[in-house]
Amino acid sequence: WGGNLLLYEKDVVVNKGYLINQPNAKPAKVKYCDWVASNAPGSNGLRGLELLLRFVYNMKGTPAMAKKILAHSLQRPAKSAEHRLEFIVDAISRVSYDPAVLQQDGWTIKKVDTPQEGEAFHIGRRIMWQRHEAIIIAFTPDETYGGLWKAAYVEDLETFDLEPGELQAAIKKWDNKQKQLSKKRNAVRAPPPPP
Repeated sequence: WGGNLLLYEKDVVVNKGYLINQPNAKPAKVKYCDWVASNAPGSNGLRGLELLLRFVYNMKGTPAMAKKILAHSLQRPAKSAEHRLEFIVDAISRVSYDPAVLQQDGWTIKKVDTPQEGEAFHIGRRIMWQRHEAIIIAFTPDETYGGLWKAAYVEDLETFDLEPGELQAAIKKWDNKQKQLSKKRNAVRAPPPPP
């Protein structure tokens, strides 16, 4: 269900008719949600996005809380198509990190106290991923990788999944950054050498 929900940001070609006559021309691509919003006559004109959310809502396996969040984004009063689009994008973002949705989708969101109790020990740990600070928010066992960790960027709450090797690399980057910051702080605090 989550992968289908992310189709709202898929790039679509908007100049297909022109490309038929000019095959060497460069295709013009726009995110699906932006294309739907640009063609909407009013706040209830986001039919393409509404159909996508309704499809995900009715999919088998969509968590109950995710259904409530998505339905609310379509039922709230909106002044314009842009306002409705903002509600929809916020709802799609929220279902990726909402604790109730994660728990209903099979993710563990409760941290364990020791590494011996399981891989959920890393929940709450800070990491560095793609040069940005993030926090591990959930864990789920995975047959292929052994486990997956869900993390959220601190600045915008965008979520992503990490495999075990990626998690270890992200932890190492965070630890190295903290060591560098500690060295800088200690260098600033150090008294000047005696004359």
